[in-house]
Amino acid sequence: MNIQIMGPRFAYPETLSLFYDNAFKSLGFNTFGYCERTERWWGKEGLTPDILLVIKGRGLDPDYPIKTRERTKCRTVLYFPDPLEDGDNMQYIRAVRGGYQYLFLACSYPEYILERYGAKWLPVAYDPSIHRPLPAEIRKTRDVAFVGTYRLGRDFIMNLSGIEIFGNSWPRISPHSVKFQDVYLDVKAEIYQTTRIMINHHYLNRGPNHRVLECLAMGTSLLISDNCYGFASLGFVQDRDYVYYDQPNRVPDLIREYLEDEDKANKVMRNGAEAVIPHTYRARAAVILREMGL
Repeated sequence: MNIQIMGPRFAYPETLSLFYDNAFKSLGFNTFGYCERTERWWGKEGLTPDILLVIKGRGLDPDYPIKTRERTKCRTVLYFPDPLEDGDNMQYIRAVRGGYQYLFLACSYPEYILERYGAKWLPVAYDPSIHRPLPAEIRKTRDVAFVGTYRLGRDFIMNLSGIEIFGNSWPRISPHSVKFQDVYLDVKAEIYQTTRIMINHHYLNRGPNHRVLECLAMGTSLLISDNCYGFASLGFVQDRDYVYYDQPNRVPDLIREYLEDEDKANKVMRNGAEAVIPHTYRARAAVILREMGL
């Protein structure tokens, strides 16, 4: 079977489009698609889709899935990864829902949305071909790091002693080392590998972000994170699989505690690496296929 994947940022080296491309290929499907950013097709040419998978879909002609289904008789799927309360996302879902036979949301809050729009919850995951322990000779070079874009509520991260921040839009008045760049794939994996403690903060707390699962899957750095909606539903237990903070002012003490007790940190890392095993993008792709009866 052929799967056409439409993603807005496939030109970047790390996107959901890439992860689902890897996942469906591992399940034996032919994949191809179109990148809105570069206006180029990728993958095998001349294929007729059996499934059209649109990731996010912003910028895509709303009639495209309808016309593609009419032309090819394919199944049409929209996967939307962003919180519905962020911007006009709810309005967007309402406007385009009729063009897709299947709708999957990475953020299931508020819960009534799933029933109202006939959607299924499909949280983010990790790609085991990318997020895996690197060779042992790649050693720890920093105590604390954060990977992600600056958002409201993340200001406390800038004030953590000794932290290195990798991401865009951070204020340049940060007292600590900020790398004003996005990091992807092997570069991000190496940051996880070479850092003793990774800090996470969820934006809007409406679903797990991908950095949480990637960090746990690497199994090489301790994750200190707030909680988020749906995280426990995935089987993760706070203070067993990751170190939980309910208030940002607790984070400095937690950093000191786990830097000083390496055995305690390693135990949490091992638990987290085991708990995250089922949550691959291949498993998420299988959910999409099951929903279609395939």
